[in-house]
Amino acid sequence: MVRWQINKSKTALLVVDVNNNFFMQGMPFYVPSSSSILPNLKKIIKTCRELKVPVIYMTQAYRPDGSNIGLASLTSNLAFPPKGDVAAEGTKAVEIYDEVKPEKGDIVIKKMRYSSFFNTDLETTLRWLGVDTVIITGTVTDCCVMTTAFDAYQRDIKPITLSDCTAARDDETHRVILRTIARVAGEVTTTADIIERLKSS
Repeated sequence: MVRWQINKSKTALLVVDVNNNFFMQGMPFYVPSSSSILPNLKKIIKTCRELKVPVIYMTQAYRPDGSNIGLASLTSNLAFPPKGDVAAEGTKAVEIYDEVKPEKGDIVIKKMRYSSFFNTDLETTLRWLGVDTVIITGTVTDCCVMTTAFDAYQRDIKPITLSDCTAARDDETHRVILRTIARVAGEVTTTADIIERLKSS
């Protein structure tokens, strides 16, 4: 298992899919354990803002007609044209959860696949910011968090996934995926550990 050397001036925080869809009860993809990571999410976001570490929100959203949804139309319960709040641009479902919503100076990037890097300008943004390390938080551990960690690693950007600041739909899946990430795609650590290292870097 790797433990990256980090420098706060070359680090960014990725807040992945902290949307109403996953955090608000009654939404199509609600993750029951999402509420448990909110305190740590607030801590790491606050710390990064104070230390001038870029905070980048990734939010999955599709065109209202579903024309860019791809295979997700076959592997999920998404329905297009959407009936109510599903995962389409402009709906309440894809808005950032209010308790951790972006502030002035934060960056918001839309995506249409699990990985935060696929067909987005995230990599371009990170390179422009001089970032070589990303701290990954959010949902869902076995979908968007995992693929984002793997894709960062493939681009020689050091991924650090926070075990207590990411959530899956069940604990066993969460643990298995984090072990996989730690073995082959970067570092897995805790919110307290990364905050201490950022402050001392």
